Amino acid sequence: MGQGLRVLAPLTTALIIGVLVATSTASSQATPVVATPCAPASSVVATPPIATPCPTIGDQVDLGTPAAGGDLVVELGVSSDQAGPVTLTVRVTDQSGAPVSGATVVVKARHLDMDMGEFPHDALPIAPGLYAAERVGMGMGGHWRIEVDVTRPGEPPVAVFFLVTMQGLS
Repeated sequence: MGQGLRVLAPLTTALIIGVLVATSTASSQATPVVATPCAPASSVVATPPIATPCPTIGDQVDLGTPAAGGDLVVELGVSSDQAGPVTLTVRVTDQSGAPVSGATVVVKARHLDMDMGEFPHDALPIAPGLYAAERVGMGMGGHWRIEVDVTRPGEPPVAVFFLVTMQGLS
């Protein structure tokens, strides 16, 4: 049995060295991927495509700009521009400006400069067509994408996206 191991040892060593050489050659020929901070969807143009740490999903609008989705208009308000837990206020109206009540509204905040995941927060009704999600964790300065999902009985769901800039440590 010792004889068999002596024969296999040089073969194993040669195999390992071959794999290391092939791997280092392949990786030295690969095109490097450059990570860049995300920007609003309208200004991202790259040829060839450059990997970014966060996907751009849908059309993002700036905070304070109404976003149209389906037959709804959605507006987003933030209680503070300072990093930390904030209250997000969502106004939902139809195209004529009438408040939309009885909807389920969920907000998701995603930091665009450092992917920390996203967690849904229910926005509860506080007035006709007005919903609030309290203590939404936005504890880092920088660019955030807020997704607002609106679901109404018997209607297709609507998702709109807002770009928010928070001040503070980043």
